[in-house]
Amino acid sequence: MKTLYNKYKELVIYVAVGLCTTAFSWGLYLLFSRLLGWDENLSNVVSVILAIIFAYFANKIIVFRVPFTNARAFAREFILFAGGRGVSMLLEIGGFYLLFDVLRVPDLITKLILAVVVMLTNYVISKLLVFRKRRDA
Repeated sequence: MKTLYNKYKELVIYVAVGLCTTAFSWGLYLLFSRLLGWDENLSNVVSVILAIIFAYFANKIIVFRVPFTNARAFAREFILFAGGRGVSMLLEIGGFYLLFDVLRVPDLITKLILAVVVMLTNYVISKLLVFRKRRDA
């Protein structure tokens, strides 16, 4: 079991951090939509943006363990991360509109479906583009 964990350690940690990020996003969504009475789509957009910021630091520090080196590298990395998350945010916002507004899937079921799709998309983007091991780093 330990060998299996060691083989997939990064992915296991990524999923755990992803679940925390999802919980953070959902908590904000519920706060905005249920407690504050904001529109569901606005609540979704704001919760996703704040979750992207949380996810950057969690992935950099906990999952991929990429050290902070200098301002230029940080800016490049954050821009790549935010760009990748921007793509997945558009996927989530468009998917939310399609599933919730058009197909009338309940909002929390919609969020659950999209969480899985977005988490997989984000892992691929983070692993292959943002936090990949670089020779120039």
